[in-house]
Amino acid sequence: MCCFDRFFELHIGHDSAGKPQWNYTELGSNAAYRLIYIDVLYYVLCFAVPLISLTFMNWRVIVGYRAAQKRRRRIVTSAPMTTLTAGWLTTGLGFALGLA
Repeated sequence: MCCFDRFFELHIGHDSAGKPQWNYTELGSNAAYRLIYIDVLYYVLCFAVPLISLTFMNWRVIVGYRAAQKRRRRIVTSAPMTTLTAGWLTTGLGFALGLA
């Protein structure tokens, strides 16, 4: 977008000494075009779109993280306490690790 628009804004002309110089076309010198394209669209494309996409992606990360926590809680609370697990927790190792 940044290069394609310049094709319609500028053209190469020559000054009185015959040196090439950039001149604005009719579109490039139009005040409404400059206001809308350069001011409004620049801020929308460079600030609003990245901010909105970053917000959306962060929201999806948070939703995924909460779902993972919910699954983890469900797995931990639904795991049956077997005699092997209970015996391991009541041994010295379970107490040393702070699990009992």
